[in-house]
Amino acid sequence: MLQTPKVIAWIKTAILTSIAFFAPVHKLMYMTVILIGFDLVTGLWAAVKRKERISSTKLRRTVAKTIAYQTAIMLSAIVEWFFLPEIPSIRIVSAMIGITEATSVLENLESVTGLKFREAVISKLQGKRDEQPPSAG
Repeated sequence: MLQTPKVIAWIKTAILTSIAFFAPVHKLMYMTVILIGFDLVTGLWAAVKRKERISSTKLRRTVAKTIAYQTAIMLSAIVEWFFLPEIPSIRIVSAMIGITEATSVLENLESVTGLKFREAVISKLQGKRDEQPPSAG
């Protein structure tokens, strides 16, 4: 028979060990939650502006997305640290998540304000690329 105090002690140990193990990527995990929060707030704002019904089903997707993104970052850390250290999988996965969430926030802001944020960002990035001096070669 399982003894509750032993099970609780084991769970605490597992959680603390996991926190310590993934400490090197904790800032990425926090920033992911912040980006998801921005997406949630701007998405709700856009939905209100469009007079859409806000449902718990749509809000549940945010929880699922948060769990999926955190899992992806932790998986990429394991892959990079133990299997493919020459491939920066943590940065690749985190960049994909960041770009996805930033794009969603910009889309929501466009819906709210009518301004074309994505086009402005892309235009600025292309301008920066065009301004770079030609490489010697």
